[in-house]
Formats: sequence, C-alpha cells, structure tokens
Amino acid sequence: MGHRVLVVDDEDGLRTTLAANLELDGFEVVEADSGAAALARASEQEFDVVISDVRMPGMSGVDLFRRLRELRPGVPVLLMTAFTVEHVIRQALREGVHMVVPKPFDPERVGRQLRRAVDRPLVCVIGKGAVAMIGALSLPVRVAADEAEASALVEGGQVGVCIIDLATADAPRLIGRLRALDPGLGFIVLSGHGADHLLGPAAQHAPEILRKPVPPQDLVEAIARARGRV
Repeated sequence: MGHRVLVVDDEDGLRTTLAANLELDGFEVVEADSGAAALARASEQEFDVVISDVRMPGMSGVDLFRRLRELRPGVPVLLMTAFTVEHVIRQALREGVHMVVPKPFDPERVGRQLRRAVDRPLVCVIGKGAVAMIGALSLPVRVAADEAEASALVEGGQVGVCIIDLATADAPRLIGRLRALDPGLGFIVLSGHGADHLLGPAAQHAPEILRKPVPPQDLVEAIARARGRV
C-alpha cells in the first residue's frame, strides 16, 4: 500500500471527496470527522502524514496538531483553511505545522504536497553561517558543506527545502542547479550585512530572503511557507 494518511474534516462531502482522490493517487486513507476522532485513530495506529481542517467544532485543527505532536512526534501535519486567522495560523506555523493548504484546493496538488511531506522531510542547510540557527530547530536537518554535497542530498530525493547562506554560496547559480534536480524544491536565502548587492539576483530565484540573525521561530515559519509553494 502507499503512504497512510489521516484526513480530518467535519464537512463530510469535502472529507470523502479528498479521501477518494487520495486513494486514487495511491494513498491508504483513514478518515476522521473531528479532532477527538482523529486522536482516537492516531492512538490506535500509525500514520505517515495527517491533513486536517482548521475550523471544526470542539477541537480545532491547531489544537489537534499540538496534541498529535505529543502523541506522534515527527509526523508531519498539514492544515487546511478557508478562513485564515492570521495570528492563529502564523503561530501554528511557528510551532512546526508542516504547511498550510488554502481552501478551495486542487486535490491533485494536495496529493503531491502530502507525498513530499513524507518522502522529502529534510531541510538541507548550505553554508556554515546557518548551522547555529538550525541547531535550535526540532526539524530533520542535514548540513551540506559545499555545492557537491548539497547536490548529492537533493539527488537522494529526501530534501524538501534548502537554506542557503548568501555569505558562503552563490545563491542564484546554486538554486538554478538544485532546482534542475528537483523542480519542487523550496528555497530560503539568508543574507547578512555587506551582502545587499547580492539580494537582487537572489530574489529572482528564491521566494524567501531572510536577514541574519533570524529568530528560530521565524525560520520555522519560512520553511513551512516554502513547502507550501509546491
């Protein structure tokens, strides 16, 4: 069977439609119509990934994510929402939600995002300047010493996001090379003082450019946004 996914939504029609599409895409799907039901299923069996609506009666998707993080640490959780409450969603991203999926959505794209969440969980850090910041994150991280090592990690098929320190790498060229290996790869560029003249070229290739020092929670949020652009 394919990856096992737990689909959580109190809207029966949306949940069953998404589940049917995911099954056609090769997933093994288990459904839950509430946060409480989802926790019960997660306590009984393991899942590779969870996707949940945010607004549900009783337990919200954000609260479910927090409970699942304790019950099943390391399982990626995607949140779906059509009514974005900025501070609530942002806090969830900063706490480690894998990504937010806006409603309405394309089921084919959601399937692709779920598959990447399971198959490409790694964050690849390129450049020594980012290592200290990454050390504070509870994310699956691999550090690449140079371009060759970064390319090997991406070719291995487990990297979802690359973080490039602009001070130690030619970001535009490196992004082009890595994107050729995996067009769905997300990128974050870290910039420091004295690198402003490089921001323009990098901005053409990377959707996220953060100025150092970057608070760890800001970096976690940026990683989730980069994943969501797949």
